[in-house]
Amino acid sequence: MMRSRYLNVAGPTSDQVFAHAQKEGRVLLPHNRSHFKRLHRQHQPNHFGIVICTTDPDFIGLAGRIHETLADLPSLRGQLIRICRPDRGTKATTT
Repeated sequence: MMRSRYLNVAGPTSDQVFAHAQKEGRVLLPHNRSHFKRLHRQHQPNHFGIVICTTDPDFIGLAGRIHETLADLPSLRGQLIRICRPDRGTKATTT
């Protein structure tokens, strides 16, 4: 895991974060869902994966749902994974 503040750029843009993740071969877990949905559409399937989550104050529960969803996937390459809070409908989807 790497936080965007370690990119040595003050307030990196979503495009900069995306480009760096691709250079490093990393999957993204961003807070800004809408920007990264757009980047997924623009670059699909040429990225290492993007996991987006609805806001959830239950961090431990969220981490468990992320792990449960990703554990059985052979690869995240080119995928947009949506992890939803339980009261927000579907638990997880993959596109």
